[in-house]
Amino acid sequence: MTDDLTGGEATQTIHFSLDNTDYVIDLNDKNAAALRSDFEKYIEAGRRHRADGSAAKAKRTAVRGPSSGVDTAVVREWARANGYEVSERGRVSKKIIDAFVTAGS
Repeated sequence: MTDDLTGGEATQTIHFSLDNTDYVIDLNDKNAAALRSDFEKYIEAGRRHRADGSAAKAKRTAVRGPSSGVDTAVVREWARANGYEVSERGRVSKKIIDAFVTAGS
């Protein structure tokens, strides 16, 4: 899979919609984190759209992520260098993020 921005290797496919048009983009972890970070303020202010056409205020859980200044690509690299097992995709566990923050990285 090829990163649609850089032409390098992509690690994940992201689906999103804007103005009733659905998009799919393949990105590496760094670019995917940047996209999510860029969308964060709009997601926080927006509402989820339900399949029945109604809108509901998006329920957000308190999770550390790009909005709190933690770059998951950097956390993954730190975790691997410090003996943690971490996947290439998906969420980084709270345990690993807490260890990263505690280490002052």
